[in-house]
Amino acid sequence: MSQWIERINNHPVWGELKSLGIAIDLASAREGNDATVIDGIERVRTVLAFCGKRLAATDPVLIEPRPLTTLASQVAVARTEFEAFVTDGIPAHIAAANARADEILVALPLILVPIATEDLTIINESISSYRVTLNKYLQTALAEQKKVKEASASNEVKIKALEDALTAEQKRLAAVALEYQSQFSSAQDKRASEFSTMLADQQTKYATATSEQQSQFSKDQDTRKSEFAETKRENQESFSGIIADYTQKLKNQDKAFTDKLEISAKTHETNLELLKSEYEVTAKSILDKINIHRKDVENLVGVIGNLGVTSGYQKVANLARRMLFMWQFITVAALGGLIFIAYQMAYPHPSKSVVIEIPKAISTPQSLEKPLPTVTPQVTAQSPATESEFYQGLATRIFLSLTFGIFAAYAARQASHFLEMERKNRKMALELEALGPYIAPLEKGMQDEFRLKIGDRSFGVHDNESSQPKPADPVTALDIFSPKELGEIIASAVKGIK
Repeated sequence: MSQWIERINNHPVWGELKSLGIAIDLASAREGNDATVIDGIERVRTVLAFCGKRLAATDPVLIEPRPLTTLASQVAVARTEFEAFVTDGIPAHIAAANARADEILVALPLILVPIATEDLTIINESISSYRVTLNKYLQTALAEQKKVKEASASNEVKIKALEDALTAEQKRLAAVALEYQSQFSSAQDKRASEFSTMLADQQTKYATATSEQQSQFSKDQDTRKSEFAETKRENQESFSGIIADYTQKLKNQDKAFTDKLEISAKTHETNLELLKSEYEVTAKSILDKINIHRKDVENLVGVIGNLGVTSGYQKVANLARRMLFMWQFITVAALGGLIFIAYQMAYPHPSKSVVIEIPKAISTPQSLEKPLPTVTPQVTAQSPATESEFYQGLATRIFLSLTFGIFAAYAARQASHFLEMERKNRKMALELEALGPYIAPLEKGMQDEFRLKIGDRSFGVHDNESSQPKPADPVTALDIFSPKELGEIIASAVKGIK
């Protein structure tokens, strides 16, 4: 479908026209509408029908959207007024909706339509519908007016009868009230005289009863006094007997309690002596066991302390042994390289060989387009080495020999250092481990004194060897050819081989 047609068919004015029709129907169905309101509702309905038929009869291509927007806004306002009328029933909303209908009629000619007789037909139908609706409501109004007049006449007759009956009832009520007033006055006087007589009788009876009660109370009061005195005397005698009996029983109980207390005190002292003697024996045996365990713990602590002191020396000795094995292996490897270079110097390689190619012609048949490949025999000949090449190789071997020699000497010196470290720490660890068994037979004081002397000589003592200058490590060719270094290299090589 074309976009020009869709913008008209999808315009909001169609929904507003439909909503306005629903609001008009709800307003028409509302009860209590008068002739003016009905006339306004039907006029808006006619305008709505005319507008809808006018828009439906027009080609969407010929309609411009702006007039439709104006129509939609006016129809929306009219719909709002009808909804407000349905809610509160105020006729001013219908008048406002008719004003919006005038605006709709003003905006409707802006929509271009061809002139045809259908417009007149629509207008005629609208006028006819409007007249039919008015006649219908007029007949209904006349019928209702006739019924109201008949009901009004009937109500006037009834009201007249009610007025007559009400006047008669008022007269009868006045007579009855007067009669009741006279009866009340006579009854009131009679009740007053009867009340006075009864009150005098009651006062006489009350005085007689009061005198009788007073005399009876006096007689009873004397009787109660005598009975109370007798009861009090009896209670006093009974109380004296109970107090004497209680005093005697309390004395007997105090004597029995004193005897039991003396027996309990003697028994307690006896049991306390027995408990004290048993406690002294048991405590002495427990104290002896504690002293024995304390000595065992002290010995155990001494052993643990020896192990803690010697463990450091053992760790250092083990590390020195591993480093000794490593440097001895490096020394042996360097000496092996040195021996290999010496072997190469003693038994040099033969001189270089030169390959000489001798071409040989092979007969080629004429039938073949391409010649066959030639076969070249090779003859090897020995070429003597020059003097410069000989000296150059000799210098290279000497330099390699010195390099391996320096490395072997350095490795041997390091191996000797770690050998001395391993021997020193191993000796210290063995001496400290043997310290415990050595001083075990001695007394505690002598053991502590011996440990202090050993500690003063072993820990924090200046190392004399470190103060002496150490020989430098062999890092030059001159250091290798000294007799001491050669001896160390040979000794290290022998130890590594072993």
